[in-house]
Amino acid sequence: MADMEEPQNNLCVRFLKKCLRFLISHVGLTSLIVGYTLLGAVIFQHLEQPLEKRVRQKVADWRMIHAQNLWAPTKEWNVMYEDKWKEQVDLELREFQLQIYEAVKDDGWDGREVGDEPQWSFARSLLFAVTLITTIGYGDIAPKSTWGRGVTIFYALVGIPLLMICLANTGKLLAGCFRFLYASFLDCTCSCDKGCKTDCAKRRHAERKNSRRNVVYHRGAEMLDSNQRINVVGLAPELMSESETTPEEETEEKIYVPIWICLLIMAFYTSLGATLFSYWENWTYFESCYFCFVTLSTIGIGDFVPGTSVESWHSQEKRVICALYLLFGLTLLAMCFNLIQDHIRKLTRKIGINIHLL
Repeated sequence: MADMEEPQNNLCVRFLKKCLRFLISHVGLTSLIVGYTLLGAVIFQHLEQPLEKRVRQKVADWRMIHAQNLWAPTKEWNVMYEDKWKEQVDLELREFQLQIYEAVKDDGWDGREVGDEPQWSFARSLLFAVTLITTIGYGDIAPKSTWGRGVTIFYALVGIPLLMICLANTGKLLAGCFRFLYASFLDCTCSCDKGCKTDCAKRRHAERKNSRRNVVYHRGAEMLDSNQRINVVGLAPELMSESETTPEEETEEKIYVPIWICLLIMAFYTSLGATLFSYWENWTYFESCYFCFVTLSTIGIGDFVPGTSVESWHSQEKRVICALYLLFGLTLLAMCFNLIQDHIRKLTRKIGINIHLL
């Protein structure tokens, strides 16, 4: 019996290892983020939509009660006593005004009627979940129930680190792919010009040579005692001749994408979103650019939110596309930041070597 249980335990362990490998892969992390946001949309819709319906019904009941209260003095006095009638109507309207204020402030009432489209629809809940884990938080919609607020805390605590890991890994992967495409483009361009190709080859050879010299120099410096470090400059060529093959194998030639290309990619993506949202939302192009910048920079002021300024049948689709635009844009920014960081590291290392810190 114990012999039969042991293979089953090994099978479970192997299955769990495979699941873990998939989850930590790029595809697994991306799938996990997608599933996590969809799950969050379902949860927040289930928690907040019933409360929203109750609030709308409560406001409708208040309006009916105050309408009846206004009719009573009108019928009783037959509007013969104008001052008294106005005083009574003013009291009723003040009370109704206070109730509306409390409904908006405490319960999140959006001014819609009972039969209108719910505020916490699936698309709106999806956008809320995305803005929550990306730390944007437009603020146009927020949970009002106790359970909803508690789930928001737990959901953000898990989702924010998960998204940061996913963006870092995906950005690194896309940066590597973009470097490969950029290197292929350079090779294709240089192949059309023999002189350019020769210059590129010479430049890359010089970079590899300098890189090997730096590696050997630092290795020699580490091997020498403090009293012998003054002879490092004279010893480096000897070490180079003896260990020339080893650094050559360990040092890889790295392609650096120009910073202006990264900035151009970010500007193009922002302008593309600005064009789309200006057409959908009847915003000016500057307002759309402002919205895209505030969104992609995760500031999320919330003065412009898609799907809220125009009452149309496709407002739900707008929110879904806004969520996709946001997620893909953050991934693209992670890629660009990764490429820019390469230049910063290279520049920092160069400065450190020049001032003899490295």
